[in-house]
Amino acid sequence: GDLETHDSLCRQLSLRSGAAVVALDYRLAPEHRFPAAVDDAWAALAWLHQHAAALGLDGARLGVAGDSAGGTLAAGTAFFARDRGLPLALQLLITPGTASRPATASHKLFAHGFLLDADSIAWFFDH
Repeated sequence: GDLETHDSLCRQLSLRSGAAVVALDYRLAPEHRFPAAVDDAWAALAWLHQHAAALGLDGARLGVAGDSAGGTLAAGTAFFARDRGLPLALQLLITPGTASRPATASHKLFAHGFLLDADSIAWFFDH
């Protein structure tokens, strides 16, 4: 997805939660290899935290969210925040990829015949 495909979701999250939602246009693979996207997300979160008051936001109540690859990116950004002493109020991880090649029964059962098969997922994690 991108900013356009997730615009409605971001607006609905904001409307239903009363939270400010900031969507990020981060660098994508394969043109930009890991950790470019995580670096972009961390830079945006750090900037938002630093400028929260000027934006009318509470810097102590920031969170990260993402869907699919964005969920994986949000999880990685949460680790960066933890390691750098920036506490987050929440994480909203919607179907994130959290392991590139898990050996779970469900991964084996659903490895083929679906939109994202095991080979495609491996390709995404390799880039």
